This record gives sequence, C-alpha cells and structure tokens, in this order.
Amino acid sequence: AVMVAAQVLRKNRNFVTKEDLKSAASQLDGVQYYVGNNPATHGIMEVLDLMEAAIRRTGATIAVLDNLHYYCSGIDDEVRVQAAAMIRIKQIAVQLGCIFLVVFQPRKAQQGSRGKKTHISDVKGSATAGDTADCVMAIPREIAKEEGKTDIYDEKTLVEMLKTRSKGIWKSSCFLHFFGEFATFESLDISHEEPSE
Repeated sequence: AVMVAAQVLRKNRNFVTKEDLKSAASQLDGVQYYVGNNPATHGIMEVLDLMEAAIRRTGATIAVLDNLHYYCSGIDDEVRVQAAAMIRIKQIAVQLGCIFLVVFQPRKAQQGSRGKKTHISDVKGSATAGDTADCVMAIPREIAKEEGKTDIYDEKTLVEMLKTRSKGIWKSSCFLHFFGEFATFESLDISHEEPSE
C-alpha cells in the first residue's frame, strides 16, 4: 500500500503518512485490486489455489506471482515442481481468461558471463518457464559503477522481450528509469541502442 501511494502521489515512500494513504486511495477510486497473503501457505500449489480462488471471486483480469522460486525453494526436485506450477498457471490463465505474470530469478552469472546480455536460458530452474510462457521479458539491474551512488544498482535498465507468441508492430525493447524513492519505473525518451556483448 505504501509503495502504491508513493507512486500515485509522487512522494518518497519513506515519508508516506496515513493522510497520504487516504489521499492515494481517493485517487484510485474505481480501481480494484486484491493482495492475497496467507502465512499458512507453504507450497506453490497452495499459493496457486489461493490465487485461483481470488481470481474466480474477484473477476481479476491480471494476476501477479512474485516470485515463483520463493515458493518452490526447499522442496525436493524443485525443477519438477516448477514445471508443474507453470503448467497449472497456464491452465488458470486460459480457463479464467486472465493475464498471469510470473516473476522469476535468473541463475547467478558465472564469472565469464557477467555483464553480458540476459538470455531465456538464464532463468533459474525448470526450462518450462520459457516453454510454457506466451511472453518472456528480462529486466536486468546493473550494478552502478559511479562513485557517490546511494543505490547499488544503476537507475537505467534495458527491458527486452526475449520471447513472444505475438509481438505486433511495436519494438521488443525499451529503456526504463527506476525512481527508487517512488518505487516505480518510467520510460526514458531516448532512442534504443543495442548493448555491447
């Protein structure tokens, strides 16, 4: 709620007050969203049960799972569990007619791969993530190299569409700038340049 209010009001998220939350809520009048949280859920299938029930009850058209690996960690045969979860997610999206966004973690880059372009094969765990998804996008955050940075990550990032079943006529990549104090990304009005390998 604080991060949403910070974005709506363009205010530093560390200084959001109760009055700010009410003000942001009034500006979001008519916007419906549901945040599902059940501390008793442990496995990914229990989480997906909760999400499916919420989608059915609220009629949500967009669902976000952040992140898949968190709910699959510490399980025997994580790769198999992730694969089953992705198939279930695809079924939920098709049956209920919603857009289902899943956040993944990449594998830790090996020494020789650091600083190189992200590929679909870099997704940690099951290859089903790329095989099942209709679209895969990479949002890398590079470590800032300039002195005096308060944030260890560079504010500018290149978002790339690594896979899509139907792209349309638009570009498959764009630059975004991260405003950390507002917890939001905004598009940068600059021409796209391919990063060096």
